[in-house]
Amino acid sequence: MTLITSAVTNADVSDPAHVFGMHGDGTRGFSHWKCLTRRMGLSANWEAVEWACLPPGGSCGAHLHTRTEELYFILAGTGRIAWDGDSHEVRAGDLILTPLGAQHGLTNTGPDPLPWLVVEVSAAAQSAAFAGRSVANEPTTTGEPVSLHIVNLREVGHFDATTVLDGPIRDVRMMRLGPGESLDLDAVDSEYTIFTVAGRGTVHDGAATNALMAGVAMTLPLGNRVRAQAADDAELELFVASLAVAEEAVT
Repeated sequence: MTLITSAVTNADVSDPAHVFGMHGDGTRGFSHWKCLTRRMGLSANWEAVEWACLPPGGSCGAHLHTRTEELYFILAGTGRIAWDGDSHEVRAGDLILTPLGAQHGLTNTGPDPLPWLVVEVSAAAQSAAFAGRSVANEPTTTGEPVSLHIVNLREVGHFDATTVLDGPIRDVRMMRLGPGESLDLDAVDSEYTIFTVAGRGTVHDGAATNALMAGVAMTLPLGNRVRAQAADDAELELFVASLAVAEEAVT
């Protein structure tokens, strides 16, 4: 389901598509997949926010990022990320950062489903090309090794994506709200994607109040404001990522 209230898009992971052969070579079985938002109506250089899930033993094939950067956030389960000929174990809470020029693939190695959140954005070089500009020190996509960056977001709480990526993704946070606690997000000079990892609550955007529960996502365009609040008898765990907006878009 996708619901638009004012300019804020609310979506959830219900009724996903079944995708066979995701990313081609090296794929085993099928994956569940759903697009939660795309760049339409947004000011930052988004590509998409997506949810995907591999059943036990499933995999999505290794693929090279030639024009976009990407975040994977592992929501549950255990797996293995293939990376430029190497591999590394991943688990719930892991944030995987994929710069331009990296090649990766994901396999579910555990007994349970492996769901993850995807935030894909245009890399700096790609955005500059669209705008007719050049970028100094443009990253290579010629197959040279690119370092693997994994951090467990549940453990650190916050990660500055600019230390790894060149595109618009800035802060990435895991927010835990106790019963009745609230979080205000104001898209003054950044846009936000928010995904409910666990718990119950509500979100109010000035025009409507909607329920928050596991699997519900929001996209907050420039100039909008929301308040997320945990239920009085439940906690709320939110994944929150901010994207910088070009100065000319900020009025």
